[in-house]
Amino acid sequence: MNKYILFLDLLFYLALPLLIWNYGRVYMGDYTAILVSSSVGILYSIYRFYTMKKVSFTGMYILTSLLIKIFIEFFAGSALQLLWNHIYYDFATALFFLVTIGIKKPASLYLTLDIVELQGNDRALMKDLFYSGRILRVFNLITLVFCFRELVLAVTRIILIGRFGVDAYDEGIIYQQVISWIFTIIAGVGFIYVYKLLGPEIRKTPPGENSK
Repeated sequence: MNKYILFLDLLFYLALPLLIWNYGRVYMGDYTAILVSSSVGILYSIYRFYTMKKVSFTGMYILTSLLIKIFIEFFAGSALQLLWNHIYYDFATALFFLVTIGIKKPASLYLTLDIVELQGNDRALMKDLFYSGRILRVFNLITLVFCFRELVLAVTRIILIGRFGVDAYDEGIIYQQVISWIFTIIAGVGFIYVYKLLGPEIRKTPPGENSK
């Protein structure tokens, strides 16, 4: 699956939702069309969660996010309220990331812990290394990037709703993906820097193992 992850993300998070929204709203109405198009991404996310086959910080974060999204989407009552619920969710997620920094448990650190553990590293040992001064500061900055991403998404949604009303859903899908990619690249630079700092401390995954 890893080989096709970008293609699948584009298909289920962008292409299919846009297709359903643009061609399905005529027959289903705005609210139902948004629910159906959103369900595609939710079901795909559930599948990705299942393939992890492990209860971890990353898994719990994904599962909790899915449950919250299902709740705010299926109980919104109208298409416009559903769009506003997404904005509230973005702000809440930004606050969550800030809190993890405040309690000295930055989310990016625990996401990375799950990854390096899957690569065969000792979790307790890597955690001690991650909490060293410079590396911890980098993880705090990466988590702050996550926070800014959610804030930018929320503000963008507000601007789009102000301009297009319920039609902001169409524009929002595209902007969401572009914004997410930009901040993912920025955060990726931080992760690369962490790996560079750790150097030989991190065990490399054997060739071909990631593709299993």
